[in-house]
Amino acid sequence: MIAELRRLSTAAGTTLLATDLPYDLWLAVRRHFGSIEKARVAAGLGTPDRARRWSKSKVVAELRRLHAEGVRITDLGLKHEHGEVLGALRMYFDSIVVARRVSRIPEPVPLGGKRQRWDEIRVVAEIEELHRSGASIAASKVPNPLFKAGKRYFGSWQGAVEAAGHDYDEVRLQREPYTKKEILEALQALAKSQPEMRWSDLHQLSYAPTVTRLFGGFEVALQRAKLRAWPERERHAAMSRPDVIAEIQRREAQGKETNWEAVNTDDHRLWYSGVLHFGEWHRAIEVAGVDAERHNRRWTSESLLEALAERDRRGLSLKPDDVRRDDSRLYASTIAYFGSYVEAVQQVAPTPWALTKWTRSMVIERLKALAGDRDRVTAREAGGTLVAACQRHFGTYSAACRAAGVNRRARVRSY
Repeated sequence: MIAELRRLSTAAGTTLLATDLPYDLWLAVRRHFGSIEKARVAAGLGTPDRARRWSKSKVVAELRRLHAEGVRITDLGLKHEHGEVLGALRMYFDSIVVARRVSRIPEPVPLGGKRQRWDEIRVVAEIEELHRSGASIAASKVPNPLFKAGKRYFGSWQGAVEAAGHDYDEVRLQREPYTKKEILEALQALAKSQPEMRWSDLHQLSYAPTVTRLFGGFEVALQRAKLRAWPERERHAAMSRPDVIAEIQRREAQGKETNWEAVNTDDHRLWYSGVLHFGEWHRAIEVAGVDAERHNRRWTSESLLEALAERDRRGLSLKPDDVRRDDSRLYASTIAYFGSYVEAVQQVAPTPWALTKWTRSMVIERLKALAGDRDRVTAREAGGTLVAACQRHFGTYSAACRAAGVNRRARVRSY
């Protein structure tokens, strides 16, 4: 093992990190030495350079030095080339404004020249101008200075939009944040529709982070929803050693992935049983007679593109979500090698997946289908993609609804 560490270090020409080691060697290092640091000492190898240790005084000194060199001491000015300084600054100061004040650095001159002067009248006028030009006035689409001014003078962006005479539900592109009552009702409905749901599946719900924010976790939320015996929490008995081997061989025969990540996602019980009986998943693979190279793939840029091309030849989807679900290692490795999954796929297939090309007639048909027998469809029900198509082809969501004969009820404006 020591000889292999020395060989790898010589070949790399640099200090070895844990991420530089093959998986089986990393496991052996952990088993015999406890850590990569102790293994490097035993092999007589050097240690990597440690990250710079910051203090409040060092941050102040570095900010003064950068200011003297002409660097703008702002979040944007430090973000790209001086991210380490920005990270240290946030550890020791409440904001970059406080850091500048302590460092005796003057406030930078705005890039756009003089500061804009805002008031209630100008905010409303700017919103109306955007609306007349056909641009979206959703919070995420308007210029940041206008958004901040709207919040400052009207308490919220919703207040600014309504002051300009627009229905905020038709403007917003995202749903309102969940309330505690909505979360509890959603859990109760889920318990009725999926009585055999497992505990681990709860954390895959789209509103799982909201549950943590509002209740601190699912335990408290389920108690508040009066759900005592749901979801299923019983741990299933582990599979026998022969059954583990047979199931691995069956997956291989069916062309399914046998690496630990895919198995842990598809069949956690199989993965757990394999580790229980064999100590490590790759040992279970070896005992089952499955090609270990399939488990420990070593990617290159060429092999990644070939793997993506093979999916395309087989008629499999190249959409990011589908590839992440089917072969997460291929998806993650593609991003690691190329920086962008989409750019890599475009080298294999110019049009890797179909995008909806909205037309005016498609927008109208979709709105009519959503409305059905009703006479009103809110922007929340339509969704962000359709709302954006409405604004692109008709100027506003309301205009698109009128063209589709939807939202026929007159809205009474209150002053």
